[in-house]
Amino acid sequence: MSLAKWNPNEETQTERFQKHYADEEKYPLSAKEKEIFERWRAVYALMLKGRTDNVIYSIIKKEFKVSEGTVRNDINGVQNFFGSLEESHHAFRKSQYRQFLFEGRLRAIARNNDAVTLRYELALMKLDGLDKKNDETIDFTKFEQHTYEMNVYLQGEGKAQIINLEKPETIPLELRESVMAAITPKKMSADEFMARLKEETEDVEAAEEL
Repeated sequence: MSLAKWNPNEETQTERFQKHYADEEKYPLSAKEKEIFERWRAVYALMLKGRTDNVIYSIIKKEFKVSEGTVRNDINGVQNFFGSLEESHHAFRKSQYRQFLFEGRLRAIARNNDAVTLRYELALMKLDGLDKKNDETIDFTKFEQHTYEMNVYLQGEGKAQIINLEKPETIPLELRESVMAAITPKKMSADEFMARLKEETEDVEAAEEL
């Protein structure tokens, strides 16, 4: 039984690119399509590096000697092509921005820059829509419980002691009330959480300016 020969004329350009992307030798492209596909690869690489559309326009126009309209078509094509691999164009763009913000946040943490770290965290929250006003209350008491250990300096005894926060009975009586009050999850609205985070950001920025 012989396999049916692949006929490029029966498929759209995007479909041909998808097959070529999976197996370049089995699904070759025409010379014209190869030019387009190479531009798409370049556009996609720039997107992953967090370049804006305007920067991409300039780079692709200069490197490939094409018009702005062609580059615009390339960008739309790349978004649809690679976006379909991640279920949708919106999911692709959201995933791209989240990765960009996440990497920036890690760089800020590595540099011990709390103000910049918090700004990245605020941007990530906005990306997920957590900055929108709503009546929903975030119940932190429903979050998954974990076992935490901490060093506690016992005043007057000159030593540190490991306590298990999931077992209050292990906490010395003189510390139990204050420790449990500090770690007990609280309920707060999304708006309250955002306001608190913004206040902390402003406090850090003010301290850095001193």
